Amino acid sequence: MPEDAARQLGQPRTRRIHLPVNSVLLPLPLTPFERYYLADDCPEYPTAFPIELLFSGRMDRDTFLAAFTDTLDRHPLVSALVDESTRVPQWIAGGVNQRAVDWADE
Repeated sequence: MPEDAARQLGQPRTRRIHLPVNSVLLPLPLTPFERYYLADDCPEYPTAFPIELLFSGRMDRDTFLAAFTDTLDRHPLVSALVDESTRVPQWIAGGVNQRAVDWADE
């Protein structure tokens, strides 16, 4: 809820705390279900796939990028990668390149 709306409803203000994802969550071992999906994935029957979104009209880029960055900060697995080099596969940080947006019209 936006801070102004919370104030109007008499709710306490919230503070956003940004912690380094690596120190709080990652690396994180895969769950048994995630390990199953990883093992079951093959080119003929993929269990994971890329998504491309196409939009029309004008977009407020600053607002979109703020929301996109917040999403990646709040849900670090959205941009995480699976490291299979360890005994137990684990999620690791995906890096800065995962935050790139292709605006196509540039």
